[in-house]
Amino acid sequence: MIFFGDEESHSKSYWVAAYIDSDYPENYSMEELKPVLLVVEESVHYPLEGSQALLEWSSNAPSGIGYVCLGQTHRILCVSMFHQLHYLRYIRNGIVNPSDPSSSIYHSHNCLNYIRQSILCNSDLTLEPFDPLDRNFTVDRIGATHVCRDWSAVYGEIGSIGDHFGMERRKIQNALHIPVDVYPEPYRFHPCYETLKGK
Repeated sequence: MIFFGDEESHSKSYWVAAYIDSDYPENYSMEELKPVLLVVEESVHYPLEGSQALLEWSSNAPSGIGYVCLGQTHRILCVSMFHQLHYLRYIRNGIVNPSDPSSSIYHSHNCLNYIRQSILCNSDLTLEPFDPLDRNFTVDRIGATHVCRDWSAVYGEIGSIGDHFGMERRKIQNALHIPVDVYPEPYRFHPCYETLKGK
């Protein structure tokens, strides 16, 4: 665990990143995200299985899947929020398609560990009622209200980058080694294909 002393001084940048090796900014630069409310609730959406399950789970990936190409070198970087959602899709895929080569125990362990660390990083202090024995989840489907950062603005920003670089689905999928079961049609086009295909 690393603690930073002065957050304000830490956030100031006086260099131009080369986007080579570890020389890149810690965060994707965009306008400050406004606070929004999220009410946790039970939902019929995002099931593990069913005719709409794959499409619904893939719908939480923006165009470009959450990757961005930055700097003159077109360095490929992934926005952490979409990396976390990507891992949730892989965990779901491992549950419903255990024979899929990408659904190995090792990969699932990696996904769970990454999500665990992301939860620790967020440190959400919202208080939630503890009533699992008294609550009827069939009727009472609403949980606590959380104050969050506006994720729709992030989708808009990162998705617009992906929309600008529409590429052929199969070529991108092969370049990224992404199984069909994780990202079906319509494919979330990857903005960095021109860089990827040279690798």
